[in-house]
Amino acid sequence: MKKIFLLLSLFIALHLFSQKNQHVVYGEKTTYYKPSENVLGLFLDKNGDYYPDDFIADKDLIACNASLEEFYKNNSNKFIEIAKKYGLQLNEYSDTNYIIFQDVLAREKVEIINKFQKNSNLFVLIHGFRKPFIKEGRSTTSMEDYGYLRNGIENIHQDNSNTKFLEIYWDGMFDSFFGENGGSLDDVFKLFENKAQQNAVKTGYALRKIIPNIDAKQYNIITHSLGAQVGVSLLTNTYDDKISKIYQQLKTPSQSEINICLVAPAMSAKPFLDYYKRSTNINFEKKDNYNLSILFNEKDLVLNKKWGFFGPGPRKYGDTSLGCNYENEIGLLQNMFTEKFKNSTLKIYDTSVNKDHRIKNYVKTINFQNYIKEIEK
Repeated sequence: MKKIFLLLSLFIALHLFSQKNQHVVYGEKTTYYKPSENVLGLFLDKNGDYYPDDFIADKDLIACNASLEEFYKNNSNKFIEIAKKYGLQLNEYSDTNYIIFQDVLAREKVEIINKFQKNSNLFVLIHGFRKPFIKEGRSTTSMEDYGYLRNGIENIHQDNSNTKFLEIYWDGMFDSFFGENGGSLDDVFKLFENKAQQNAVKTGYALRKIIPNIDAKQYNIITHSLGAQVGVSLLTNTYDDKISKIYQQLKTPSQSEINICLVAPAMSAKPFLDYYKRSTNINFEKKDNYNLSILFNEKDLVLNKKWGFFGPGPRKYGDTSLGCNYENEIGLLQNMFTEKFKNSTLKIYDTSVNKDHRIKNYVKTINFQNYIKEIEK
């Protein structure tokens, strides 16, 4: 009996050891990320919970399923210690205390962001799927992608002294195609469909605790790839199947003018059926405060999910048809706006130059540059 128990324990240990982490965690962000006068990062976990400024070992977060809530639940003393730094005198971890802690964090981050962006030309940047924080093989990191975006925007401006960037770092999941632990293409497709999309929606709704409270009349949001689902979840009460109705009560942005650009959106047109489902008191149906633009690429290999005759196509493993205009999905969206959202703007830019899905490819296109020039007028 003892021998069987030992063998069973060994099997379980080996199984757990062999499981690889596919989450992107930011517990050690202070080691790698340095904000500047013009760049500020906002960090969220897979549940849309906000990271404190304190160092948390990434391995400890991964051991807690990449969940800040689970980490604090298992490390009550650490929770009490960090909460105290934010003015909370708590004696224990509890679900209620954790909610209070997250609310305090969100309010503090709003104050920091408002001081940071005061009287600036603010760009909120949201990365997509499979973006590690630290370099993993050949994949570009979220920090690298944001660097390409910032440089692309700044190269168009005559004067960048007033341009500032708020970078959103979220758990878009990651699995490499390379190395002995690399996943198969099928693994990555399933990761996108089953986990990354869920994280995107939770992140978007969680951003409602921050973005609507930005003290500015006008700002810009630029998303790439799966970041589009983050953006749409921030802006509208969509994805009912992925989120609790409690989160849909959180206010959507109501500043006077918000320019939104979805670059190569990894989504379909369907969520836009909920474009006028918002939690706000402004009369947006008469005069919409959202100015929506989309950059699509019919050649994009990642969005098409097809290489010659091989691949499942855009409709499977998470619908990505809008970003590559599969079966005229862009036209479907344009008709939707014409019929249902008559007082809302929608601008379409064709960036079908090559097959490269990376943001640096899109930043180089004439129509990305045209878009940035257009919103600067």
